[in-house]
Amino acid sequence: VKYDHRSEFSNLSNWKEDANEYFYFDIIGLKVFEDNLCLGTVEQIERSNGIDYLYISVNKDLGLKTKRFIGIFDAKHIIEVNLETSILNVKNTKVILDAL
Repeated sequence: VKYDHRSEFSNLSNWKEDANEYFYFDIIGLKVFEDNLCLGTVEQIERSNGIDYLYISVNKDLGLKTKRFIGIFDAKHIIEVNLETSILNVKNTKVILDAL
């Protein structure tokens, strides 16, 4: 990410914010929830072949041996991004964690 703060980027004249687009630094640190269950926290984002992969540290309260898993940031998996509450509501993601 080239810019550390949204305010630095918003000063560029050709930038227009889209409600469905986010900076990586907006998403990193969000708690990931599916069906009111906290799966973990977004640690990192990698983009490959046009797909954004979320590296999620597993919520320790789940009691799993797995410490990290990968989710996908797309319409099939993301329900809502709430920057005010720092929550990323997902679907079809817990099954990835369950498979580990």
